[in-house]
Formats: sequence, C-alpha cells, structure tokens
Amino acid sequence: DVITSLSYKHNFADGFFLTNETKTYYNKIVHIMDDSHRPDVPIRMDMPGKSWTAGLYNLLNGQGERSQLQINYDIYYNYRHADMTMYAADSDWKMYMLTWPDVSTICTGVAASDDITLADNHSLRVSTKVAWQQQHIGSDDGYQLLNVFFPHMKQTYHQTELRLAARYTLQYNKWKFGIGGGWGSRAPSITEGYGYYLNNTFDNYDYIGNPRLSNEEAFEGNLAVSFTSNRFTLSADANIFRFRHYIIGHVENRLSAMTIGANGVKVYGNIDNATIANAQVSLSARFTDNISWNGNVSYGYGADDDADALPIIAPVQYKTSVKYLRGGFSASVEISGASKQTRVATKYAETGSEAYLIAGANASYSHQFGNVGTILRLGIENAFDRNYSTYSDWNHLPQKGRNVYVSCSININL
Repeated sequence: DVITSLSYKHNFADGFFLTNETKTYYNKIVHIMDDSHRPDVPIRMDMPGKSWTAGLYNLLNGQGERSQLQINYDIYYNYRHADMTMYAADSDWKMYMLTWPDVSTICTGVAASDDITLADNHSLRVSTKVAWQQQHIGSDDGYQLLNVFFPHMKQTYHQTELRLAARYTLQYNKWKFGIGGGWGSRAPSITEGYGYYLNNTFDNYDYIGNPRLSNEEAFEGNLAVSFTSNRFTLSADANIFRFRHYIIGHVENRLSAMTIGANGVKVYGNIDNATIANAQVSLSARFTDNISWNGNVSYGYGADDDADALPIIAPVQYKTSVKYLRGGFSASVEISGASKQTRVATKYAETGSEAYLIAGANASYSHQFGNVGTILRLGIENAFDRNYSTYSDWNHLPQKGRNVYVSCSININL
C-alpha cells in the first residue's frame, strides 16, 4: 500500500484573502484474500482487489468584517479492480468473474461556503457545490457480464452533482435557535453502479450493481434549539430528508447467490421517494462543583414510497451518565441502551434487533511530578456481560462482552 501527499500553503500579508493551500495526493491500496490454507473449505475463493487514486485540491480562505469565505476546487482520478476465482476442493472445476470491472472515475468540482454575521446575534451560513464526473468500464469481460442483466447498457456514463444549503442561527440571551435547509444530489458509487456479486455480510446477500441508476436527490430541513445556564443545558435538534430516486438493494428471487450460505441476491435500483428523519434531545446538569450528569435520547424514522420501513434506521437509543471530578481524580458511571426495532424493513430482508441495556464505569487519576505527568485509568465496559447487538451491527454479530481495562500513561516534557 502507498499513501503519499504534497502540500503548499501561502499566507497573504494583507487583503481579504488569508491563506491559499494546494495539495496533491496519490494512494494505492492492494487487498489480497487467499483461503487456500484454511481447512475443510468446499470451495476455495481467491479475491484480490486494488484501488488507486490521484488528485489535487486548492482551498482559498478569506475573511472580512462579517464574512468567512472558503472556495475549494478539486479533481481526482480513481481506478478499481477486483475479481474472484473459485476452485472446487474435490475436482478441477473453477470459475472466474470480475466483481469490480476495472472502473475508472474522473471527477472535478468547485465548492464554496460563507459564514456571514448579519448582526451581533444573527448569522447565516450558505454553501454550494457543483461537480462533474465520468465513469468508464475498462474491462470488456466485465462489461459483457453486466450487459447480461442490463442489455444495451453503455460503457461510459457521465453525471453532474449539485448541492445548495443555507442555515440561519439566532442567539438570544441564553437561547440559541437554528433553522436550515438544502438540496443535493449524488451519483451512484462504484459498487452501486458496477458491482458484480459482491457479498455484503451486513445482510448476507450478494449484490449486483446497476449502471442505469439515476442520481439520488434529497431535500433537507433541520431545526435546533438550546438553552444554557450556569448549571443547566438543554438542547434538541431534528432533521428530515425527502429523497427522490433513492438508491437501495432490492431482493431478486430469480437469481441464485454465488456465495455459499448467502441469503440470496439483491440488485441496486431507484425508488421514487423515501423519507428519513432523526431527532435528538440532550440534557446536562451540574449539581455541585464536583458532580455532573448528562443524558440524551435519539430516534430515527425511515420509509419508502409505499410507507414501508427502510433498513438500518436507528430505534430509540439512550445514554445517561454521572461524573465526579475533583482535582486530578475523576470517576463516572454510564448506562446506555436501545429499544427493540419496531419498524423492521422486512421488504428489504432486514431482520431487526432486540432491545438491550448495558452499564459501565471508569475512573482516572492524573498527577504531575515536575516535567513528568502520569495518568492512571481503569474501568469496566458491559459490566453485566450482556449478549447484544445494535441495529447497525453486521449480520447481528454481538458486541464485546464484559471488558475490564487498566492503563497507565507517562508524558515527559523536555
């Protein structure tokens, strides 16, 4: 693997513009999977893959009496290749296919944002971006494989991406209010557009891309309010996204999975409309100079154009903790959990998650000996050793059980 970059930054002596930074980069990642040495494998699968990216960006920063402006131009080129060769353990049978068919992407765009102070307690942030990209299938074999599912597809596609957003903030005494909105679009990813029998262990389905996907579009609205006093802080925020041409994998029962043990095959497609909303409330209080408490509750909602649930949407989640702090000593107790998923996206083969509640505690002590500082930490996570998984855990793999840790760090200031 190779990760490199070179940057140059210029500071302006005077005027509206403060800095100008230019950075070039090149990354190459090679992934090799060979299970030939694993015992009792009915079919051996070699799955190498590689990706390399080269690009640059130029970021210009300016500041006026009531304005903070950023203008960013970027361009990059990305190439991805992945294939799979399967060998039967008890015969000479083998099968080969391209899972990323040498897809190259060139993308360039300009973005700008400005933080504008309208008055001492009023501010406005506006941002925009326009980008253009081209994606090309470089492998004729890979093109022919996808052409079986999408006859007369093109080997090269072009997309234009746009984004517009604005947010207004008002500060009034101990209150702070914010309201914003925007519209944006995104092009399909490489996997969504050109993937070929890529197994996703999150839901254990093989996925096939769709080169004819339309850009996904979304309108967003958001609200936030907070109140802060010397010993008390309350905040609440919510956002809602209304999608057009939402991209999601659809179960295709006419196709057979390639991966042994997979649940089936999904093909990416657009649905006309979808809605995703999130809300969160947070509360914190300082009872004394040494004891404080905080807690938060959040909830997510997702629905497609038939009002059926979307997958990977958070149920009610909560967290609360009490902290004691005095001098170099601190200790806290935390409880967190989530409700059972009541809106399960069975239409998209989601199986849902169960409710859970876990507890933990930690303590630390720091002390300075001249130029040497020490910090001793100890704690316990999942104290009651609950077996649980969250709504976003891949294939419902359980989170770690009871975990006790002790650490000591030493910092020396020379």
